[in-house]
Amino acid sequence: MRWTASGEMHGCKVIWSGNEQKHEAGVGFLLSRRAGEALLGYKPVSDRVMVARFQTRQFNMSVVQVYAPTSDGTDEQMEQFYADLETTLDDIPKKDIIIAGD
Repeated sequence: MRWTASGEMHGCKVIWSGNEQKHEAGVGFLLSRRAGEALLGYKPVSDRVMVARFQTRQFNMSVVQVYAPTSDGTDEQMEQFYADLETTLDDIPKKDIIIAGD
């Protein structure tokens, strides 16, 4: 998304997580009215990982949005990305359906 910091915007509901100062990387969700009503909460983990949790008719669903470093990324960036992703997946309730995307 390349938007700084994290937050949400109403009208059409947009939630995002980005770099604190630079317009680089960033992940987010553009939610329809119906998805916005089903949103139970979200967690901006970093400028590369974010999770949103939704209530559906039969179960809760956690959607993990990621933006993996490219092959130009440093080893440190890759290690931090995978550590954030692993922590995020570990924090999702075990009964939730998990969907992840890059």
